[in-house]
Amino acid sequence: RTDILPADLTAEGGGFGFGGWVARPGHPRQGEFGWSGAAGTQGWIDPQQRFAATMMIQAMPYRAVDILSELRPALDADLGIVRAA
Repeated sequence: RTDILPADLTAEGGGFGFGGWVARPGHPRQGEFGWSGAAGTQGWIDPQQRFAATMMIQAMPYRAVDILSELRPALDADLGIVRAA
């Protein structure tokens, strides 16, 4: 869960650790980590909220179907999670 990228490099707004994407300090999802597949599948873990999720999709290019930008806020709302802006 430790970012190993130099400060001037980012991975989807976060960093990249030995196991995948990590939210850098100051990121609204700080403490989260996960992995994304080439065709859009996403998995993430939020230890602070004791929550994990997997979204499975096969779409190329992976941004052809933008479900994640709606899914994550919807999950937060359903679970009563308030994120800092």
